[in-house]
Amino acid sequence: MSIAGAFNLTDHTGRAVTEADFNDKPMVIFFGYTFCPDVCPTTLAEMVGWVEDLGEEANALHYVFVSVDAERDDQETLASYVGAFFDQLVGLYGTQQQVLDV
Repeated sequence: MSIAGAFNLTDHTGRAVTEADFNDKPMVIFFGYTFCPDVCPTTLAEMVGWVEDLGEEANALHYVFVSVDAERDDQETLASYVGAFFDQLVGLYGTQQQVLDV
C-alpha cells in the first residue's frame, strides 16, 4: 500500500488538485475530519507550533489535511476548519474512493 500516490481531490478553495500540484517540495500529510472532537484539532494545533518553530524554513514543506469524511466535509466546512490553524495548511477532500486512492 502506497501513501500519497496519484490522486485527484479538491482543495478548500474549490480548486481541483492532483499530486503534481505538490511535487515541488515534500508534503506533511494528516488524515482526519472536521467533526473530530479531539485528536485532529490537537494534532493540527501541534503542527502550528512546528511551523512557528521552523520559521522561514517552514516554507520548504507543503502541509496538507486530507478529510476522510466524504459525507460531511465539503469545501465550505473544510475552508473554515483549516483557516483556524495556519495559512500554509491546505485542506483536501473528495469522494470516499478518491480519498482511499491517496
